[in-house]
Amino acid sequence: MLLGTDDSDRADDLKVPVHGAERPIVAMFTRSGNQMQKQQHALEGSRLPTVTLKTTRHPRGQRGAVLIEAALVLPVILTVIIGIIEFGLLYANYSTMVASSRSGARVGTIAYSQAPTGGTETVGQTAAIAEIVSATEQDLEVLNNAEPVGMLIYKVDPSSESGAPYGGFPGSNMSGGCTSKCIKYTWNNATKHFDRQGTGSWPDPQRCLNDQSVGSADTIDSLGVYVQIEHDFLTGIVGQKRVLGGHSVVRLEPVPSESC
Repeated sequence: MLLGTDDSDRADDLKVPVHGAERPIVAMFTRSGNQMQKQQHALEGSRLPTVTLKTTRHPRGQRGAVLIEAALVLPVILTVIIGIIEFGLLYANYSTMVASSRSGARVGTIAYSQAPTGGTETVGQTAAIAEIVSATEQDLEVLNNAEPVGMLIYKVDPSSESGAPYGGFPGSNMSGGCTSKCIKYTWNNATKHFDRQGTGSWPDPQRCLNDQSVGSADTIDSLGVYVQIEHDFLTGIVGQKRVLGGHSVVRLEPVPSESC
């Protein structure tokens, strides 16, 4: 109730929502003739701040230039990313292939050295070769987007600085190379195992220490395991396929002369 007015002149407290909250205002009504005039007075401090939003307008030509730059740069960035993925998978498969040849050679250095020898391949040597192949196959199971092509188990040519067999390493699809003292295998996609090819053998490895006093260990043969795989690229941007080959070389475990 306002002082100085009759009962007909009343001031009612009204609330007006401001930004989700209600603020009281004073509404004063006065009678003048037959008309009612309403005056609203905001309380002190109830005035709302004014917020001005500014937007930046880009000229149409500038927006077009940004789109052109994106169209030029985006293919280059995508090509780099795809290249990183492709060569990353290629390197991973290469590492797996080399590790498989190392596993086979590690088994062979003892198994093939301790197998009985003879004029032809013995049962013990056949079993040792099977162990080498099995160890190699197990490591190749984790190949990603690649398939084995073949493998070799061979006597290292002493004149080769790279640890190659007699006749050199084979070419694509295991063609050529390895002309003496080696066993060649090719991959069977149906059975997911290596199949032995040809009649190659290595029945007479030098593994005996005939005279340790003169350092005959230097004449002991070295065994090599070569593995070849075919890698398939995902997108074809950097190519369709790539044939990879890798090998590992170990010296046969020496055997005392009385055990030979």
